[in-house]
Amino acid sequence: MNREIKFRAWTGEDMLHSHNNIINDSNSQLQWFFNRMRPHTKIMQYTGLKDKNGKEIYEGDILDHEAHAVKSQMVWHNKHICFAGLDNGVSYYYQSIDEKHITILGNIYESPELLKA
Repeated sequence: MNREIKFRAWTGEDMLHSHNNIINDSNSQLQWFFNRMRPHTKIMQYTGLKDKNGKEIYEGDILDHEAHAVKSQMVWHNKHICFAGLDNGVSYYYQSIDEKHITILGNIYESPELLKA
């Protein structure tokens, strides 16, 4: 299975995107993306998944899953992409992700308050 290798980065002020598949990208576009990195930039990888609205899901996205009452965050866990959450103080990880029932609400950098609600 081939998937696009894309990244986005939170500089603390702006969210930058490597708009193209980084493997097929030109050197000048890669330089543009990486030249905007700062020492504390947070880099997130595209998961290869899209939510029910067709929006690309990246690490750090906060998701609403129709089957679960709590909001989740996309993370890499044990070499697998999964969504993780906290419900009444108990952590959980789901590796089986049905994209047709997921909506992106935001991400942990631009809207961290979504996980607290």
